[in-house]
Amino acid sequence: MRGKFLILIFAVFCVVPLDCMAECSYERQAELSRIAANVQTSYNYSVVEKRPEFTVNINNITNDVYVKERETDSIITKEINDFDIDVSGKTMIYDIYSNDGNCKDKLLLTKYVTLPNYNAFSAINDCTIYPEFKYCKMWMNTENITQEVFDSELEKYKASDAMVIDDDGGTNGNIIIEFFAQNKKWIMIITASIILIMLLLFVKRRMKK
Repeated sequence: MRGKFLILIFAVFCVVPLDCMAECSYERQAELSRIAANVQTSYNYSVVEKRPEFTVNINNITNDVYVKERETDSIITKEINDFDIDVSGKTMIYDIYSNDGNCKDKLLLTKYVTLPNYNAFSAINDCTIYPEFKYCKMWMNTENITQEVFDSELEKYKASDAMVIDDDGGTNGNIIIEFFAQNKKWIMIITASIILIMLLLFVKRRMKK
C-alpha cells in the first residue's frame, strides 16, 4: 500500500509541475521587456486622389514577441510588419506581447501611433490660390469648420487691408509699405544723398558753361 502511495506521489510530481515549473522568471521578463522596447513604430503617407493614405510600419519584431493592434485584434508578426490606413487623425494602439513559451501572451509594452489630421479644404482650388489662408494648411483639424465658415473667413481674408490681389491671381501682403516703414531712416538718407549728388553734378555742368 505504501509503495502504491509513493508511486502516486511520484506520478503527480512528474506530471503536474510541467506547467508550474515553466515559470516566467524575472530575468526573462526583463529581457523580453528590452526586446519589446526595441520595437519601432513609424508612419508615412502618399497622396492619392487628393487624400493621404497612411502606411504604419512596425519594425524590429523578433520571434520572442508579437504585436496586436488593439481595435481590430490584428496580430502583427515578424513576417507582416506594415499595413495601410486611410483614416487621418486616428491614434493606433499596439500592444506588444511575449511569444516565449514560459511567458506566453504576457503584455510587455504598449505603443501609440497618432496620425496627423488631414484638412480636406487644403485640396480645393481656393487653397491653391490662397495657400497662406488659415484654413488651407494640409495638416490641421477642421472637423468643426463647415463650408459656410470656411467661405465666410476666406472672404474676410480677401477683403483685409493686408491683402492685395495681383494680376496673376496670387496674393501679396503689404510688403512694400512694410519695407519702407521698417527702413524709413536709411531710405531717406539714400534719397537725400542721390539728390545731393544730382545737384552737385548739375552745378558742375553749369559752371563749365
